[in-house]
Amino acid sequence: MNERYRYILSTLEKEYTVDTVFRENENSRIVSYLSNENESNRIVLIVTRTGNESVLKKLIGEENGFLPQIYDYCVDGDETVILEQFITGCRLSDIMAQKSLSKGQAVSYAINICSALDFLHKKRIVHRDIKPSNVIINTDDEAVLIDLQTARNISDERNTDTNNLGTVGYAAPEQFGIVQSMPTTDIYALGVMLNEMVLGEHPSVRIPDGRLGKIVEKCTHTQMSKRYQNVGQLKKDLIKYKKLHR
Repeated sequence: MNERYRYILSTLEKEYTVDTVFRENENSRIVSYLSNENESNRIVLIVTRTGNESVLKKLIGEENGFLPQIYDYCVDGDETVILEQFITGCRLSDIMAQKSLSKGQAVSYAINICSALDFLHKKRIVHRDIKPSNVIINTDDEAVLIDLQTARNISDERNTDTNNLGTVGYAAPEQFGIVQSMPTTDIYALGVMLNEMVLGEHPSVRIPDGRLGKIVEKCTHTQMSKRYQNVGQLKKDLIKYKKLHR
């Protein structure tokens, strides 16, 4: 165990108490800690074998309202240890399990995720695993994109990803070894999620009528070149849709 890892763990032991163990298996451990001094102060400790140090370097200390802030991290052997902001709220997947959302609410959440992705993509980072269980609806009823452990930098030298990652149903075709994941890969997954928020079905089964259906269709085209080429374009169309359907 390196010195930085020891420092992080000793600080947690002195100043925080274990609150909730979210995951504990051979590949990762995710635990929230509650401050001993301030009951509203919580942080999350992530120990993972899939962390990407080059991504974390770009994100440490950065603030964006639709992503958890990375406070600190270190690499210890084949493990990456991350301290990040705890987002208070409910997973979107839990909300969707109870009901389909209104089109207006679904579009609002999609706009929030566009803001998160715009921040990442401008840093040449692709999330690669957008799905309802990786979205927290916070106490302000805004969508926050979490779980950056599978995120990777866009490379000018690679043609494909090192690993085929993503969740079946949300993963774009290129994530299965065809070409490298790009911002359009995240757009594909967001289009699938938007469709499922509204209809509870994958877009290959059914899409909404009218303008919203055209947005989903453009997000989820099998050819990357025929999707929205950046989330700014998608966000603009979603905002326009929301204004027309108040």
